[in-house]
Amino acid sequence: MTQSGVAEFRSALQDFLAEGSILQRMGLQSGDLDPLGQIARNDLVAGNVDAALGGFARLVMVEPANADYQIGLAEAALAAGHAELAMHSAAVVIAERPRSPVGYFLSGRAALAMGEIEVAIEDLVDAARLAEVAGDRSLASSAQQLIALSRARS
Repeated sequence: MTQSGVAEFRSALQDFLAEGSILQRMGLQSGDLDPLGQIARNDLVAGNVDAALGGFARLVMVEPANADYQIGLAEAALAAGHAELAMHSAAVVIAERPRSPVGYFLSGRAALAMGEIEVAIEDLVDAARLAEVAGDRSLASSAQQLIALSRARS
């Protein structure tokens, strides 16, 4: 995802959130729905992709700026073959946590699934770099493997 795309998405997200989130309108605070997020994550781990996708989608509707819910939605969307949805969720993660490798890794995976090889390589390179800085060797290695796969496809 390009820097201008991230900035544009961040601006749109901030405008939306300025109106007050559904979470606030319901009288809830960030974190109040985390147990539901854990249920959705458990569904994803258990292979109940549709249940996980639905769970994370509902959580994101209520709290769209929650990066953890967006990460879950992106992972469930990728597992369900919905790469474009995963890309949108990854964009939120990048906007909310620009120094985290996770959003870039998810965006790279989504781009790869959509056949956007150049975008995939760009995002995966960012993910690998940020993962190295964070000391996350596992994520850095996974990103490097996908970079090699992407370059082989181009």
